[in-house]
Amino acid sequence: MAFNPCPCVPIEGSVKGFAFFDGHFKKQVVGILRIIWGTTLLVFVSLEPADHPHLHHLKVAAIVILSFFLVFTLSEIGLAVLLFSGVKNRSSSKCSLWLVVTGIIVGFSILTAISRQLVNGDTELVLLGMVIWILFKIYESLVVYAFIQGVNGGNKGSGVVYPNSDTRLLEPSNPQPPPQ
Repeated sequence: MAFNPCPCVPIEGSVKGFAFFDGHFKKQVVGILRIIWGTTLLVFVSLEPADHPHLHHLKVAAIVILSFFLVFTLSEIGLAVLLFSGVKNRSSSKCSLWLVVTGIIVGFSILTAISRQLVNGDTELVLLGMVIWILFKIYESLVVYAFIQGVNGGNKGSGVVYPNSDTRLLEPSNPQPPPQ
């Protein structure tokens, strides 16, 4: 039996809730708005003439930053869809892939929060927001991990032999099967 970090709801229900919130609400609605906003800014920045050499470098930097922003947003949407389809199909491999990629993203976020605090001395509000997001992602990862354990533990093809009327159990004193 897998550990359930959300005891008031079954593991599958809580993971489906996270996947739905991540995939359909947060990533789809907010992600589409971010894609539209980022693409609009990217088009406006790329069409703006750069008369001064310093403005040209600033324009290139803005295009690169907005491009990374769009790629990151699209990857968040892809991860949410991956988790949702993994939960819907009870696929532990898709959920495990989501878990690994989310762990990498959370690791980079922790390093980013530490470096931003050391270098820039960010405000406490920005740091608090990042810490809350990191803690939520860690909790979400624990719930997904518990779901994966439940799916793998519930597999009847996981190397466990279930006796039925055709099979005989071996006695501990005699490891050889009985004659037929």
